[in-house]
Amino acid sequence: MQDLPERSQLELGLYMTLGAAWQIRKGHAAPEVEQAHRWAWELCQQVGDTPTHVAVLTGLRRLYMSRGELHTAYRFGQQLFNLAQSAQEPYILQEAYHSLGKTLYLATEHGFSEWRAIAMIVRGQALIEQGHVEAGITQTHQGAIDSQVIGSSLIRPASLVILAQASDCEAHVGRTRRVVPHRVQVNRRHC
Repeated sequence: MQDLPERSQLELGLYMTLGAAWQIRKGHAAPEVEQAHRWAWELCQQVGDTPTHVAVLTGLRRLYMSRGELHTAYRFGQQLFNLAQSAQEPYILQEAYHSLGKTLYLATEHGFSEWRAIAMIVRGQALIEQGHVEAGITQTHQGAIDSQVIGSSLIRPASLVILAQASDCEAHVGRTRRVVPHRVQVNRRHC
């Protein structure tokens, strides 16, 4: 069993790669991403590699932040902070402060509301790009209203640009439908 640490190190690399692949394929909050990160974290307990611990803890924190599970995200951020204090490595300390700060910011009511508004605007833009222009406009408009209510002057201009582009796209698609027979599919991504 002398090859156990080497095998654990290889498995750890595999699960980290698998987690990153699932994250790209299905998004930060996918169950497959969580499982790969959890397995990687279990293996981290056997392999004492600080940079790998940092990567796995950061991935777990992001996963739970994406899901809105702020207490769990904070717990992993705190573990990262404890690791940073014991390692005394500047880049780990920087990541730990960033992780905890972001999590605590979101945990406040104003911060969470601002991120919710941003998420609505981004989701609206994604819906528009997927061809669901009316639903995307509705979602983006609600995000713009929410950003105005909370007094966020940073994200409102972006939402207005998205709404203007979507309205222009919808007008373009409407004009095209009047000219082109209904059987022809209009590609809304390029309007």
